[in-house]
Amino acid sequence: VRLLSAEDVADTFGETTLAQYFNEQGVSYGTVTDGDYKATVLGIASGENLSKFESSSWELFPEKTYAVVAVEKTDGSPMSFDDQILVTPLIEGLRPWEYNIFTMNGGYTADIIDGVLYRIIEFDNIEYFADRNVYIAVLSEAFLDNTAYSFDETTGAIAPKDDYNGTNILIKLELDKSKADPKKAMEYLNKLNEDMSDGGEDTQD
Repeated sequence: VRLLSAEDVADTFGETTLAQYFNEQGVSYGTVTDGDYKATVLGIASGENLSKFESSSWELFPEKTYAVVAVEKTDGSPMSFDDQILVTPLIEGLRPWEYNIFTMNGGYTADIIDGVLYRIIEFDNIEYFADRNVYIAVLSEAFLDNTAYSFDETTGAIAPKDDYNGTNILIKLELDKSKADPKKAMEYLNKLNEDMSDGGEDTQD
C-alpha cells in the first residue's frame, strides 16, 4: 500500500492550514512493525491555531502539536474501527502512564482509506521538550498502563516491554532542539500537575 502523505491526510480531513505546514516540512519517520500492526509517523507540526477544531484546552494551552500517523495490519488485511488502537506522545523523563495524550489535553480525528487507518492526533506542544527523547507510541489497546513500556526512574528512559502481550510500538521523533525551552516545559508541567488528581506525583527532570 502506498501511504498518503501528511499533507494529503490533512487535506482529506479538511485541515487546510495543517496541510500547508506539513507540505513545508515534508518529514516522515519511517515504519515500525510489531505484532499485528505496523505504524508510520507521516508528519509533525506545532503552533497556534493550526486546526479548525478548537478544543476546550486552547485557552489555557494554546500551542498544540499535531502528528499524522498511519496504522496498517501486518498481514495485509484492512484495518477497521473495531481494531483497538491508541496513538500517544511520550516524553523522556515523564512516566508514560501519567503523561500521555489523555493528560496532555489530547484528541484525534481518524478515517480508514484503502484499508489504512489514518489518524491526526492533537496534544499540548511538545517542542518545549525537544532537548529530550520524544516519541509517538502506538499500542493495540484503548488505554495506557504500566505494562506496555518500561520507565527508568533514574534516567527517565522509556522503552517497549518485550513481554507485553500486544503491539507496543515506539517511534522517536527528530525535533528541532533549538525549540527546547526547559523553563516553559516546567511551567507547563506545573500547570498540568495542578489539573491532575491532587497535583499528581513529582515529575522526573
